[in-house]
Amino acid sequence: MPTNKPRITIICEQDIYEKIEDFQFDNRYKNRSKAACDILNIGLNIVSNSIFEDINLLNKQHSKLTKNELIIKLLEIGIRHSDEL
Repeated sequence: MPTNKPRITIICEQDIYEKIEDFQFDNRYKNRSKAACDILNIGLNIVSNSIFEDINLLNKQHSKLTKNELIIKLLEIGIRHSDEL
């Protein structure tokens, strides 16, 4: 089903991909896109709630992070803490 929603494409390591699929399966999402969006949302909520205040410091220390790498880090945060929210 086509959508007019904005799209992003990310490239990630196999282990991250598998974690997204596990999250999708464990939480009974119908598609990987919705699961990934919710994981990103979890990561963004954690960052905005100051659980990971040093993400800006991390970005400053590694200023060469691409947007894709930052998204991957947010996915990792979301996966690690998905059961806490």
